[in-house]
Amino acid sequence: MWYNLGECADSDDHCVRTALFLWSVTAIVRNDSTSLTWLIVSPQHQPLFDDVSRFDEGRSPMNLGRILIVEDDFDAAEVLGAYLNRDHFQTQHAADGHRALVLHAQWRPDLILLDIMLPALNGNEVLGAIRQHAATPVIMVTAVASQSSRINSLLYGADDYVTKPYNPGEVVARVHAVLRRWRGNGSLARLPRLRHGDLILDRDAALASIEREGNEQPLDLTRTEFSLLAMLMASPARMFPRAELLAGCMPESGALERVVDAHVYNLRRKLERAGVRDVVVTARGMGYRFRNPA
Repeated sequence: MWYNLGECADSDDHCVRTALFLWSVTAIVRNDSTSLTWLIVSPQHQPLFDDVSRFDEGRSPMNLGRILIVEDDFDAAEVLGAYLNRDHFQTQHAADGHRALVLHAQWRPDLILLDIMLPALNGNEVLGAIRQHAATPVIMVTAVASQSSRINSLLYGADDYVTKPYNPGEVVARVHAVLRRWRGNGSLARLPRLRHGDLILDRDAALASIEREGNEQPLDLTRTEFSLLAMLMASPARMFPRAELLAGCMPESGALERVVDAHVYNLRRKLERAGVRDVVVTARGMGYRFRNPA
């Protein structure tokens, strides 16, 4: 299928720029993107982009990552997809929870934008299923704005939370922010390998693990949980106010300080399941610290 966005005179650069903008903002690529072709006409009537499927192969310099949009509102999904495509992200769309899990397993996205109110499985159920075997960053995008819903999603392992109605540009900015944290470009990127008893944290490898009989068994932590643990372990016995932990681990989230409590609760639960207890200590009314090394 070809779309002619208009003819441009030889000297009319504005027309070409307008065509490029319209293509990047309004050309929505469906899940079967390889079947669609887009034509933007140059002054000589030659296509500037002749096959959008070229942008679906691998992670080229013009591809900043794969974003899975899980949203049953097709119009909203198309708008988010357009904004993400404009910023050089690949996108796939799932309209229900079951399809989201299939695409997560097959397509291996770098980040998921996940609605809560979905047919079949709801967003928190999808998130819980993913967190059983993967730490893929997840931003909840939903009309459910209650504080309890936000905290429940964070307890399930969400990395950020955006409520509707939203500015699509803000959602894209949050995607960039979460991926920067995930890829280790933040202030904690050069932490050394840390250890407390059997608990080992290697920031360069982005891995926390438990040593058992000479073997290191990885812990399944979200990016935010890993950042919290790294920040606390790097300065044992120092008390960190919630605001400082929030700024260090979720700098662009805009979340309330109490959201830190939800992430710490989840981190403690995972550490306790691995046999590591009482290492994240609450400073009542102030914040948290890591237990003094023995």
